Amino acid sequence: MDRHAPVGVYDSGVGGLTVVREIRRQLPAEQIIYLADSARLPYGDRPPQEIQLFARQIITFLLSRGVKMVVIACNTSSALALPIIREEFSLPLIGMIEPGVTAALRMSGKGKVGVIATQGTVDSDAYGRMLRKHGVKVYSQACPRFVPLIESGHLNSPQMAQAIDEYLGPLRAAGVDALIYGCTHYPFLNSQIQGYMGQTKTVDPAVEAVRQASLCLADMGLISPVKKNRDLFFTTGDPKEFARRGARLLGQELDRVEQIDLNAEG
Repeated sequence: MDRHAPVGVYDSGVGGLTVVREIRRQLPAEQIIYLADSARLPYGDRPPQEIQLFARQIITFLLSRGVKMVVIACNTSSALALPIIREEFSLPLIGMIEPGVTAALRMSGKGKVGVIATQGTVDSDAYGRMLRKHGVKVYSQACPRFVPLIESGHLNSPQMAQAIDEYLGPLRAAGVDALIYGCTHYPFLNSQIQGYMGQTKTVDPAVEAVRQASLCLADMGLISPVKKNRDLFFTTGDPKEFARRGARLLGQELDRVEQIDLNAEG
């Protein structure tokens, strides 16, 4: 495979741009093809079979664009789809769960780890099962209002402050010393969450996931030596709206965003 082949990244919306940001930091020579399945957002309350179907459609689309790897920048897909579909594709698939656990174990001193995520990820207990294998006490909390508020740009609104207090209050009271962002949208709330949680260390699985992706590409001899092509962005939703939201969250304009129909792609 060509070292200059792009890295595919997908999420249900703009949240996975936190992974794009991290790839640009750790692997600046890699071209990124990002797909936001915004038309079917949110994923958090959908059944596993539906999440698995979406994953197959999206990875097939990214493969048609010649990617050498896919980073599943969606915790719900990582929890509910990746374990099922991993063997169906020949290219490396990097999820969020294992990297997040690895980082949390490294950061937690007292062995009390909080996990905030979508309802689907919490219900899957994907983080909890892995953490408890290491003797960690896990406190999981679904945060269903976070993604809609982030997607609509209400990061510093009274509604967000109320949601943070409702969801994180019990975790703060429990004394967790590490808090996993179990959804790639949540790092966009990092300053608000850190302010609320005080000394609790926050864990962004994207950082560790991209580190694992880098090691995987290095093992295969596929790290790009120089960036030849611009990053590409696709969405199943409104491209203008995605470009607006993405630019606001990333702090820079996105290249042209193209709308696609995954059902039409087959």
